[in-house]
Amino acid sequence: MDVRWEYMGLTAAFFDTKAHWLDEARELHWRGLAFFRVAGKLVSLSRDDYELSAVAFFQSVFGLEITMRLHFASAAESFANLFKLAVDEKIVTDAVFSDLRPIPVETFFNNQIQAGLREAKTHCDALAFLIPRLRNQYVHGSHGICPEYIFLTLQMRELADALDTKNARPPDC
Repeated sequence: MDVRWEYMGLTAAFFDTKAHWLDEARELHWRGLAFFRVAGKLVSLSRDDYELSAVAFFQSVFGLEITMRLHFASAAESFANLFKLAVDEKIVTDAVFSDLRPIPVETFFNNQIQAGLREAKTHCDALAFLIPRLRNQYVHGSHGICPEYIFLTLQMRELADALDTKNARPPDC
């Protein structure tokens, strides 16, 4: 097991349990589930390689994005706008999280991100601000690795589970 996880108090059992949990279908549409299944495999592997937790996180972000597109039947709207809509319409609230972990603002070195996180009124507001920005940084080749990614991965799945997608017809995306 990677020693960095041990410093955080995480165990091999934690990774095994969470990897399996990410892999469960529950009521999630298969298109979103495919990303969470890969995220689950990466969470399992990140037990021994800390850096894989970032890749697991971004797979879960892509899973959440397709799930939001299915829920809102929208291929054209930006991920940031869909996330904000889900929060504004209270489709997702802080109540969806089994473990509401505050986002440590100092983890993110970008001053704009730190300012946006400080202004957020709820955890969901903070995520709606943060996650699309992290996603864009990742797809444009600029991202860091932080210990919070493992917990944010789990929160992406909890958000996806709160959306109604089981029988959704995929938008043309």
